[in-house]
Amino acid sequence: MSIAGTFRGRPMFRYRPPCIIVVFILILSFVIHSAEPPGNSLSILRNHSPISDTLSVFLQERPAGTLIATLSASSAGIVNSIVLSVEMNVPGGKQRIGMEELRTYSPAGDLLSAILRMESPAGNNIWKLDKHRSGRWEMTVITAGVVNRRTLPPVRESVRSLEALYGGVFSGTLQKGSSWKDSSFELTSGELVVTVTICSGTPRDTKDSCWEFICTDNLLDRKEIWKINRRGETTYREMYPYTAKKTTAGDTAAPTEATDTDAMFEMMKIPVPTRLVDGKQRVKVTFANGQMVDTSVARFYERNGDGFLLRPFLKKCLAGKTVPLSTEERTTFLSATSTLQVTNPKIRRLADSLGNGIKDPCKKVAVFNHAVYNRLAKRNVATFSSALETLEAGYGDCGEHAVLLAALLRAAGIPARVVLGVLYVAPKRGYYYHAWVMAYTGSWVFADPSHDSFPANSDRVPLVIDDDGTRMISVAKVIGRISIAHVPSGIK
Repeated sequence: MSIAGTFRGRPMFRYRPPCIIVVFILILSFVIHSAEPPGNSLSILRNHSPISDTLSVFLQERPAGTLIATLSASSAGIVNSIVLSVEMNVPGGKQRIGMEELRTYSPAGDLLSAILRMESPAGNNIWKLDKHRSGRWEMTVITAGVVNRRTLPPVRESVRSLEALYGGVFSGTLQKGSSWKDSSFELTSGELVVTVTICSGTPRDTKDSCWEFICTDNLLDRKEIWKINRRGETTYREMYPYTAKKTTAGDTAAPTEATDTDAMFEMMKIPVPTRLVDGKQRVKVTFANGQMVDTSVARFYERNGDGFLLRPFLKKCLAGKTVPLSTEERTTFLSATSTLQVTNPKIRRLADSLGNGIKDPCKKVAVFNHAVYNRLAKRNVATFSSALETLEAGYGDCGEHAVLLAALLRAAGIPARVVLGVLYVAPKRGYYYHAWVMAYTGSWVFADPSHDSFPANSDRVPLVIDDDGTRMISVAKVIGRISIAHVPSGIK
């Protein structure tokens, strides 16, 4: 997403922070979905419908976009709409992404359907959740025009607790200490998000005469403040790393300089004062609150005290079968996903042309890695792109490079996976979020097409493996809560 000078003589790209996930958490923050039994009717919501908020979104006090949230209730049902427009400075100009989420509920407040549309320079993506008359739930994901569907277990989500919250706000009877435990279905990951909302202040005891709430969810586990005025309008909301504020045309204190991608990356940098000396030092990763490494990358670590030591990586690619791969694993890591359109004719044709006549798997990975590096223009992309979108667009950051390489390798019969993690940048004395690929040649080896690096088995710390774009939320969990140290290689 962002160019940060050079790294070993080549343009150095950092993996975008999981902006898409931050945005979804933002969306979830504005809607309370209750898993609790129904209480009173939804008449209060209907009497005050629609409830609408227009807010300015900021990153480090710099404008990052606009959010419009609307909740409408009638005898026909309830509709919640979120429209987000983000504009950020990137090298060469500005980049805009648009997002719209629409959730519909029955008159009793139970979820019936949800749809999320994201528009970016690389293309449009859609996530759609529907409940059929038979009671079956189905998720449809459309990326680069390719449709993927899957059946889901029953989805339980409602808006019934909104009546209690807004009813207390409109009537002025809400008490400090009142709380709600709510759940909602996150569309991109399919995870259940459980949020606890506590009323921490009333207009009688807050300086800005607003109802004040503290919200904590099970995914990010951060306490975030939400303020609502007496008219039911949201005036302030924290959504790490963003804040949303209700501003007016006469607000002279509002900054005018737009947010740039470099500012976002620097804010999420993991500083490490001591340089990493290959062969003499190892990387130790520690998470706040006793968090464990993600299970998808546990093979790369060993426990050490309060943290985890990164195991040494192989320095060269091995074509012999030194690491066994089961038939099931091989099939899985060669299959198409909503992110890796392996069976698409365009992906297949390119893979066939690149791999023609190459038998050695190590050489094949090296050729593919170099080809992706040369093929894609180095441009920042502020949001999610799939392999096919990247191929057709012809540009991208490290995330786009990674998904295209993984798809091409799978199409050529090389099992491959997308790795999300951090990369050490020696001149800046710190780690930055990044994406690359692990390919199976008889053993697993890293390839980094955005750096034209293969094997790429140094300076990289894997945090999660994400083959279909649903695991980025796991990275969001550790942002601001991970520390890295370079320790002597002989540490036990």
